[in-house]
Amino acid sequence: MPSFGFKHSEESKERMRIAKLGNKIRVGMKHTPETIKRISENRRGKPAWNKGIEMPDSFCETMSKVQKGKTISDLQKIKISNSLSGKSHSESHNMKVYESQIGGFWIGNVRYNVLPKYCEKWKDVNPRVHAFFDYKCVECGIPENGHSHIGHHVFYVKESCCWYNEDGLYFTNLNCKKHPDHDYFIGENPNYFVILCPTCHGKTNGKFENRKKWADYFKELIDTKYNGKCYFTEEEMKEKMG
Repeated sequence: MPSFGFKHSEESKERMRIAKLGNKIRVGMKHTPETIKRISENRRGKPAWNKGIEMPDSFCETMSKVQKGKTISDLQKIKISNSLSGKSHSESHNMKVYESQIGGFWIGNVRYNVLPKYCEKWKDVNPRVHAFFDYKCVECGIPENGHSHIGHHVFYVKESCCWYNEDGLYFTNLNCKKHPDHDYFIGENPNYFVILCPTCHGKTNGKFENRKKWADYFKELIDTKYNGKCYFTEEEMKEKMG
């Protein structure tokens, strides 16, 4: 009897589902820590099933649509942060990452032959920026939890602490090579900083239009909410540290 067009009843589907599970319905059940450890040890050293497989464009487009608009809840962010607390990559892992990127680094949509260097004063200023914003992400308010937030240069100029212009006016291309140096007018003070969690910091990267939006946003925030201030002076920091 041909099966073309034949449909199983819901009862039949349920029986087949149970049979495939070996009569053990595991929906909602969780592996024990011992089982999770055995699975981890069994998979250790083995490549992922999709390693080296090039996915078709249709699959990538579908995944992009599925993920579009999805956000991580604050609770999930805290769980991820707690799970990573105290963890760090080994030197061998860092070297592997470095070797895999030889030939250029990408930050946002800008490619560098070497990683861009911060100015010599940033190491001193960065902790004072964190302290000024009470170690909380300026955008979402999530506090640091074992991992330091990212000190973000509002105008994407990492040399701004040591930047000096005789004219007293500053311009930038927001670190977008395809744009001329004078595409964005900063004003008289290039030293605008905030601290951001990795998720919020990721939102500030991208093309010139997106960077301009965030630069305008953070500049106005600092000017209006913090009266143009975004870090403690050395004296204020010493007083705060007691």
